[in-house]
Amino acid sequence: MRLVRMAAWVALLVIGSIAAAGLVVSLDHPASGDDRPELTARDAAILAPRLTAITPGLEGMAAAAAALSAAGRDALVALRAGDTVALPGALDDGDRAMASLGAAARDVRTLAPGLLDGLGEGSGLSAADRARVAAVGAAIAAVDPLGAAWDAVGAATLVPAAIVVAVRRHDSAVDAATAAGREERYADAASALASAGGALADAMAARDRAAAAGHPTDALGGLLARLAARDAALRELYQRLAASGSVRTPEVEAALAAVDATQSALGDAAADLSAAVMEAGGGDVTAALLEIEDGRGAIEAALGGSPAQP
Repeated sequence: MRLVRMAAWVALLVIGSIAAAGLVVSLDHPASGDDRPELTARDAAILAPRLTAITPGLEGMAAAAAALSAAGRDALVALRAGDTVALPGALDDGDRAMASLGAAARDVRTLAPGLLDGLGEGSGLSAADRARVAAVGAAIAAVDPLGAAWDAVGAATLVPAAIVVAVRRHDSAVDAATAAGREERYADAASALASAGGALADAMAARDRAAAAGHPTDALGGLLARLAARDAALRELYQRLAASGSVRTPEVEAALAAVDATQSALGDAAADLSAAVMEAGGGDVTAALLEIEDGRGAIEAALGGSPAQP
């Protein structure tokens, strides 16, 4: 699906660049009559209904770009919070906004080349009208990069989401281990800790992917090391308790102290996970959102009014 969508946007890029270039080149000449409305009234009267006809398409583009921006912000918020339930929904919203943007852009591209029919290079238009036509061309040109920017949002969330999922699986397994330990089911506790170790291995693999992509992984590496140390201390404790028949021997007391120390060393694990997620891809999402905002601004400029709301 992603490859198909990217191919479609490449095709739109070629078509849109030609149409936009035509509008911009046509208007890239000195104008005359800006201070004499009687010289521009005829061409303005011809242009006005054409701009009216193209406005619904521009409004559709602006609304879709606003929805895309909102979806991107929601994705970033979900990513920062480690909300792996809300994140897919935000990405789906963005996909729908991209589909709407593509449909509206096709309508605008159909009408835009005819804006200057019979008006030569637009030299008989007022400065305001020339600016409006040029803005339509800029809006068309702005649509194409939005598809790539939205793909970048989706791609940037993959590794961070994998990190969150792995750490959450790890935490659930540790919770199961401690519950079993309290009930003196030490074999079950050891089994749950083994599952926690597998989840940590998945998180470490995700860390390696982030590092390979050039992202810093200091926060994640530190968090995973502290979790691994706490898990090792729990494993040692349950082994000592199993060997002593749950009697608080000096060895068991030492193991309990190690668990307490490693638990304290964890600090605010939730905050550390959020920082790790932002290191691993949050910056890329933010950069893509800035590109989306640039495109949205160019589209809304073609309307010459208030920004569209998502």
